[in-house]
Amino acid sequence: FTPRGEAVWISSRDAGHVTVVDTATFRTLAVLPAHSPSGIFFSSRAARMGL
Repeated sequence: FTPRGEAVWISSRDAGHVTVVDTATFRTLAVLPAHSPSGIFFSSRAARMGL
């Protein structure tokens, strides 16, 4: 989830992408290609993220 809960980021390791979904509308905001993503982290300042 983003720090304010506006979106959820879902890693799909076997599919090779990360999906970003709006938590209010459940609409897919983005599908980001990633090489076998196995998890997502955000820093406490929300300035950084990683896979």
